[in-house]
Amino acid sequence: MVCGGWRRKHRLRSDEEVINTTKLIQRHVDKIIHDIVEGPLPTGIDPNSQDAKNFYKMKAVYNSCMDSEAIKSRGIEPLKEVLALIDGAETTKDALLILLKHDTDGLAVVGPQIDDTSPDYTAIGFAGPKNLGLPLQSDFESKSTIKKYYFVVKKILTTLYPETTPETIMHLVKLEKTIAMLLPSEGENYSTTDGYGSMSLEEAAKLVPELGLQDIVSTLAPEGVSVDRVIVHDKNYFNALHKLLEKASPDVLKSYFRWHLIVSYRTFIDSDILKPLNDFYDSMLVEDDRKTQCIHYTESSVRNIVSRFLVERAFSPAAKTMTEEMVANLKEVYTERLKAAEWMDSDSADLAIKKLYNMRQKIGYSTSSPNITNPDELADAYRYSVINDNTHFENEVSLRQMKYKLQWEYLGKPLDRDIWQNNPNVANAYYQGPGNEIILPAGLMQFPIFDVEAPAYVSYGGYGSAVGHEMSHAFDSERRYYDENGVHTETLRWWTPDTNAAFNTKAQCFVDQYSNLVHRKKGKFKTFVDGKITLNENIADAGGLLASYQAWKKLDAADKGGEMLPGLEFFNREQLFFVSYVNRLCSKYNLPSGHIFNDSHSPDWARAAGTLANSEDFLRAFNCPVKEPTCKMW
Repeated sequence: MVCGGWRRKHRLRSDEEVINTTKLIQRHVDKIIHDIVEGPLPTGIDPNSQDAKNFYKMKAVYNSCMDSEAIKSRGIEPLKEVLALIDGAETTKDALLILLKHDTDGLAVVGPQIDDTSPDYTAIGFAGPKNLGLPLQSDFESKSTIKKYYFVVKKILTTLYPETTPETIMHLVKLEKTIAMLLPSEGENYSTTDGYGSMSLEEAAKLVPELGLQDIVSTLAPEGVSVDRVIVHDKNYFNALHKLLEKASPDVLKSYFRWHLIVSYRTFIDSDILKPLNDFYDSMLVEDDRKTQCIHYTESSVRNIVSRFLVERAFSPAAKTMTEEMVANLKEVYTERLKAAEWMDSDSADLAIKKLYNMRQKIGYSTSSPNITNPDELADAYRYSVINDNTHFENEVSLRQMKYKLQWEYLGKPLDRDIWQNNPNVANAYYQGPGNEIILPAGLMQFPIFDVEAPAYVSYGGYGSAVGHEMSHAFDSERRYYDENGVHTETLRWWTPDTNAAFNTKAQCFVDQYSNLVHRKKGKFKTFVDGKITLNENIADAGGLLASYQAWKKLDAADKGGEMLPGLEFFNREQLFFVSYVNRLCSKYNLPSGHIFNDSHSPDWARAAGTLANSEDFLRAFNCPVKEPTCKMW
């Protein structure tokens, strides 16, 4: 009922697989950013000020991306200059160093990360590649896709390097496929693998000596900083990689590294040489038009500068204050729910409540490290970047090298908890186990799910349930292994065995419930939602809706629940709360035949149906025959 008119009103583009409320909010934010980057310097800013210089740096990033003629006129030459670095690499270690400085995955990722076991400090992470030449791990299992991929790799590498033999290409693709199959499965987290853990740098280096891990760390670490331990994300992967590299020829490895730089930089080059690769990707991925790509590129690559001008237009102190009050109200309700959870013993509940109140919140935008309202701090955050209006490729190289320099600068220093690890310009929200914090970007605090002038039942139903969802993640099946200080523990030491067993029993109810929801039906063939992959999100949906509704009811009891909206008198306020909730999940799908839904979130319709079936408050508000929720955690 709620989404029927929404679906009729909103049409999918021919190249779109899904559209939903969150995506429409992101489009709204993108439109504002588009107007900013294509518009003049805002009124009131001194043209000679640092604020103006920051503005023009942002515009230069966008303008260089949009300058298709300049990009095309330069052809393949800018990429050749980067590829030449691989030609000069004498060892696998040298080549890996080049890729790391160009933020390109190849055989491994090495770099500073938050230490789960000591989140106030950064540590060196040692992981397998996140991105390979094919978009999905499952693509490497398709014989037809691999065959097409082989011919694309062959066409491009033999054009650029005529001495490359078909046999080398064959071994390159085989190597990449083997690597893909060694990595965690789609939907599986590295930290859930048996090979995840901390070890000495010397021990980690011995796993795969061909990579020269100790030399890489000593080369990139700041002077005077020693590294003793490394977080190895998958020891089993590196043991297997060592065996692969022992057998791989130098020609295959050099071609492999070249290929990954080509794939990594392909969207920054316009050359007929790369046309087979771009056509291949176009057949597999839904890619935005150039203008949308450039808006997204700008808002991610200089996100804090974009955020400074975005919040001036689309965010307000009142919105921040309202969100702070909402977070406090939700924490109060969660405290009550934790105390009332009969399956939790009192000691476990007390520690869970402590974790709840220790939870940090980042709301709207960065106010420190950098404070985006301070032009000098903002400029300093991009001090390593050199940006020009007509050098899109070089701009990207500069931004990537800035990223790796800043990451390594923090090594050995106390972690600055004020730094936003996430993009404040996106229509999304996050919970991070390390450090125990929720991130609520300005990009999501937009109509129709949030408005300071809207009745409270609208904002709590739409946005409050999203905030509650993120809070609930602190106690899901993975993040509950982080204690009240955001420290990861190998054993769930702050929950008793009985409480842990009760949680698992309740979690299984969610697995069974969602696994029985039919995602697609064609004749006798049915595909179901994967209740295991989506478990954490489904628990968070249920907890978020429950907490948000009860927080709103407290406002309603104090006559702050919101005035009735004209034309909606058919509903009462309680019902409109749930209408607002479902409105956030309205969506429309146009999935290709054979599509496998492997997102960690259930499809939007299933999120709505499953969560409402688990809400006693909803069942009573609409006087449903069954008043007991299907599954309940909190």
